Amino acid sequence: MAKLYDQLMEDHANLARVLKVLEEEIARYGNEERCEDCQPDLPLIEEILEYMHYYPESFHHPLEEAAFNYLIENGICTAQDTATITEQHHKLSEAEEQLREMVNAIDIGSPVPLERLRSHLRDYLDLLSEHIRNEERDVFPHIRELDEEAERHIRQQVKTRMDPLSSENSEKQFSELLRYIDRTH
Repeated sequence: MAKLYDQLMEDHANLARVLKVLEEEIARYGNEERCEDCQPDLPLIEEILEYMHYYPESFHHPLEEAAFNYLIENGICTAQDTATITEQHHKLSEAEEQLREMVNAIDIGSPVPLERLRSHLRDYLDLLSEHIRNEERDVFPHIRELDEEAERHIRQQVKTRMDPLSSENSEKQFSELLRYIDRTH
Protein backbone atom coordinates (compact mmCIF):
# COMPACT_ATOMS: atom_id res chain seq x y z
CA MET A 1 0.00 0.00 0.00
CA ALA A 2 1.24 3.49 -0.84
CA LYS A 3 2.42 5.80 1.89
CA LEU A 4 -0.41 7.96 3.17
CA TYR A 5 1.21 11.14 1.90
CA ASP A 6 1.71 9.65 -1.57
CA GLN A 7 -1.90 8.45 -1.70
CA LEU A 8 -3.24 11.87 -0.74
CA MET A 9 -1.02 13.60 -3.31
CA GLU A 10 -2.11 11.15 -6.03
CA ASP A 11 -5.74 11.86 -5.09
CA HIS A 12 -5.07 15.57 -5.60
CA ALA A 13 -3.44 14.92 -8.97
CA ASN A 14 -6.46 12.85 -10.05
CA LEU A 15 -8.83 15.58 -8.86
CA ALA A 16 -6.94 18.13 -10.94
CA ARG A 17 -7.24 15.94 -14.05
CA VAL A 18 -10.95 15.40 -13.50
CA LEU A 19 -11.64 19.07 -12.88
CA LYS A 20 -9.82 20.03 -16.07
CA VAL A 21 -12.20 17.76 -18.01
CA LEU A 22 -15.21 19.24 -16.18
CA GLU A 23 -14.07 22.77 -16.97
CA GLU A 24 -13.58 21.87 -20.65
CA GLU A 25 -17.01 20.25 -20.91
CA ILE A 26 -18.85 23.12 -19.23
CA ALA A 27 -16.97 25.58 -21.48
CA ARG A 28 -18.73 23.86 -24.40
CA TYR A 29 -22.15 25.12 -23.22
CA GLY A 30 -23.13 28.09 -25.32
CA ASN A 31 -20.78 27.09 -28.16
CA GLU A 32 -22.84 24.26 -29.61
CA GLU A 33 -24.65 26.56 -32.06
CA ARG A 34 -21.33 27.62 -33.60
CA CYS A 35 -19.72 24.21 -33.65
CA GLU A 36 -21.24 20.75 -34.17
CA ASP A 37 -18.44 19.05 -32.23
CA CYS A 38 -18.79 21.51 -29.36
CA GLN A 39 -21.73 19.78 -27.70
CA PRO A 40 -21.06 19.25 -24.01
CA ASP A 41 -21.07 15.58 -23.02
CA LEU A 42 -23.76 15.62 -20.32
CA PRO A 43 -23.27 11.96 -19.29
CA LEU A 44 -19.54 12.65 -18.85
CA ILE A 45 -20.28 15.77 -16.77
CA GLU A 46 -22.68 13.76 -14.62
CA GLU A 47 -20.05 11.03 -14.16
CA ILE A 48 -17.47 13.63 -13.14
CA LEU A 49 -19.83 15.11 -10.58
CA GLU A 50 -20.67 11.63 -9.30
CA TYR A 51 -16.94 10.94 -8.91
CA MET A 52 -16.47 14.30 -7.14
CA HIS A 53 -19.22 13.32 -4.74
CA TYR A 54 -18.32 9.66 -4.34
CA TYR A 55 -14.58 9.49 -3.77
CA PRO A 56 -13.62 12.71 -1.96
CA GLU A 57 -16.68 12.68 0.28
CA SER A 58 -16.62 8.98 1.09
CA PHE A 59 -12.90 8.27 1.33
CA HIS A 60 -10.43 11.09 0.67
CA HIS A 61 -11.75 13.70 3.11
CA PRO A 62 -12.45 11.20 5.94
CA LEU A 63 -8.88 9.88 5.54
CA GLU A 64 -7.48 13.41 5.67
CA GLU A 65 -9.57 14.23 8.71
CA ALA A 66 -8.40 11.05 10.49
CA ALA A 67 -4.83 12.16 9.75
CA PHE A 68 -5.57 15.67 11.02
CA ASN A 69 -7.02 14.22 14.24
CA TYR A 70 -3.90 12.09 14.71
CA LEU A 71 -1.65 15.12 14.16
CA ILE A 72 -3.65 17.15 16.70
CA GLU A 73 -3.86 14.35 19.28
CA ASN A 74 -0.11 13.84 19.09
CA GLY A 75 0.79 17.53 19.32
CA ILE A 76 2.21 17.67 15.79
CA CYS A 77 -0.15 20.48 14.82
CA THR A 78 -3.10 22.28 16.39
CA ALA A 79 -6.82 22.23 15.70
CA GLN A 80 -6.40 25.79 14.48
CA ASP A 81 -3.94 24.54 11.84
CA THR A 82 -6.61 22.28 10.33
CA ALA A 83 -9.80 24.28 11.06
CA THR A 84 -9.83 26.14 7.75
CA ILE A 85 -9.21 22.96 5.79
CA THR A 86 -11.97 21.07 7.59
CA GLU A 87 -14.36 23.98 7.01
CA GLN A 88 -13.41 23.94 3.33
CA HIS A 89 -14.37 20.25 3.14
CA HIS A 90 -17.92 21.26 4.08
CA LYS A 91 -17.99 24.22 1.67
CA LEU A 92 -16.70 22.03 -1.16
CA SER A 93 -19.42 19.47 -0.49
CA GLU A 94 -22.09 22.17 -0.66
CA ALA A 95 -20.65 23.72 -3.84
CA GLU A 96 -20.36 20.31 -5.52
CA GLU A 97 -23.99 19.55 -4.62
CA GLN A 98 -25.13 22.85 -6.16
CA LEU A 99 -23.25 22.00 -9.37
CA ARG A 100 -24.91 18.57 -9.43
CA GLU A 101 -28.33 20.21 -9.03
CA MET A 102 -27.64 22.59 -11.94
CA VAL A 103 -26.50 19.77 -14.21
CA ASN A 104 -29.47 17.62 -13.19
CA ALA A 105 -31.76 20.55 -14.07
CA ILE A 106 -30.11 20.82 -17.49
CA ASP A 107 -30.51 17.07 -17.94
CA ILE A 108 -34.28 17.26 -17.45
CA GLY A 109 -34.58 20.27 -19.72
CA SER A 110 -34.90 23.04 -17.14
CA PRO A 111 -33.28 26.32 -18.07
CA VAL A 112 -30.07 27.14 -16.21
CA PRO A 113 -28.47 30.46 -17.10
CA LEU A 114 -25.12 29.75 -18.72
CA GLU A 115 -23.35 32.51 -16.83
CA ARG A 116 -24.68 31.15 -13.52
CA LEU A 117 -23.34 27.67 -14.33
CA ARG A 118 -19.94 29.01 -15.38
CA SER A 119 -19.74 31.36 -12.40
CA HIS A 120 -20.56 28.58 -9.96
CA LEU A 121 -18.01 26.29 -11.60
CA ARG A 122 -15.34 29.03 -11.37
CA ASP A 123 -16.13 29.59 -7.68
CA TYR A 124 -15.96 25.85 -7.04
CA LEU A 125 -12.64 25.48 -8.87
CA ASP A 126 -11.19 28.48 -7.03
CA LEU A 127 -12.26 27.09 -3.65
CA LEU A 128 -10.87 23.66 -4.48
CA SER A 129 -7.55 25.12 -5.67
CA GLU A 130 -7.20 27.17 -2.50
CA HIS A 131 -8.13 24.13 -0.42
CA ILE A 132 -5.52 21.91 -2.05
CA ARG A 133 -2.85 24.62 -1.66
CA ASN A 134 -3.72 24.95 2.04
CA GLU A 135 -3.51 21.20 2.64
CA GLU A 136 -0.29 20.72 0.73
CA ARG A 137 1.36 23.74 2.36
CA ASP A 138 0.08 23.55 5.94
CA VAL A 139 -0.63 19.92 6.83
CA PHE A 140 0.70 17.47 4.27
CA PRO A 141 4.36 18.09 5.22
CA HIS A 142 3.47 16.70 8.68
CA ILE A 143 1.74 13.70 7.12
CA ARG A 144 4.81 13.02 4.99
CA GLU A 145 6.87 12.57 8.16
CA LEU A 146 4.59 9.99 9.79
CA ASP A 147 5.99 6.52 10.39
CA GLU A 148 4.30 3.23 9.43
CA GLU A 149 2.74 2.77 12.86
CA ALA A 150 1.12 6.21 12.74
CA GLU A 151 -0.17 5.58 9.22
CA ARG A 152 -1.59 2.21 10.25
CA HIS A 153 -3.38 3.88 13.18
CA ILE A 154 -4.86 6.54 10.88
CA ARG A 155 -5.98 4.04 8.26
CA GLN A 156 -7.75 1.98 10.95
CA GLN A 157 -9.94 4.98 11.74
CA VAL A 158 -11.64 5.02 8.34
CA LYS A 159 -12.64 2.68 5.57
CA THR A 160 -9.84 3.44 3.15
CA ARG A 161 -9.56 2.54 -0.46
CA MET A 162 -7.63 3.68 -3.46
CA ASP A 163 -8.96 6.34 -5.78
CA PRO A 164 -11.09 4.64 -8.45
CA LEU A 165 -9.15 6.63 -11.07
CA SER A 166 -5.79 5.34 -9.90
CA SER A 167 -4.00 3.23 -12.46
CA GLU A 168 -3.83 0.42 -9.91
CA ASN A 169 -7.51 0.47 -9.12
CA SER A 170 -9.63 1.53 -12.05
CA GLU A 171 -13.31 0.82 -11.51
CA LYS A 172 -16.02 0.25 -14.07
CA GLN A 173 -18.17 2.80 -12.26
CA PHE A 174 -16.13 5.64 -13.77
CA SER A 175 -15.19 3.92 -17.03
CA GLU A 176 -16.40 6.75 -19.28
CA LEU A 177 -14.36 9.27 -17.32
CA LEU A 178 -11.28 7.04 -17.38
CA ARG A 179 -11.59 6.55 -21.16
CA TYR A 180 -11.90 10.29 -21.70
CA ILE A 181 -8.92 11.13 -19.49
CA ASP A 182 -6.78 8.44 -21.10
CA ARG A 183 -7.74 9.66 -24.57
CA THR A 184 -7.21 13.39 -24.01
CA HIS A 185 -4.82 13.99 -21.12
